[in-house]
Amino acid sequence: MRKIKMNDDCKNCPHSKEDHKLALGRIGTGDFLPGTSMPSGKLQSKILCTKCSCKNYVPKEV
Repeated sequence: MRKIKMNDDCKNCPHSKEDHKLALGRIGTGDFLPGTSMPSGKLQSKILCTKCSCKNYVPKEV
């Protein structure tokens, strides 16, 4: 079995892993959970690039 090597550059843009950041958010109806100020809905995370419009970091295969 052959191992796939990865590097820190993004497959979707020309920037490195360090140029991306984790962003958390919720999708749903906008109602708040009872007794909290947290919106209901599904928690969703993405790794966004800080230098371009890339919305999902994926490591490049070498």
